[in-house]
Amino acid sequence: MDKEATKKKSELSRGGLVIVATGWAAFAALAQHAETNFDYALMAAIVAATAAGGWAMNRLVARHGDEIGEARFDTRNDR
Repeated sequence: MDKEATKKKSELSRGGLVIVATGWAAFAALAQHAETNFDYALMAAIVAATAAGGWAMNRLVARHGDEIGEARFDTRNDR
């Protein structure tokens, strides 16, 4: 893989970091006031969803990283 492709995949993998950071923030906010079993079950669900989301994002980037990018549309009317 060339240097440019490696750089792009590195930039795209930050999406997984955003998912993990958001999940961690949600977990930390709930953990401060967790008292009931429902709170602990919700914390477990947040951890599971964060792990699944991070894994899915990394899988998407690994498989389709070269297809992800800025969308450009040609809106000229050349008839």
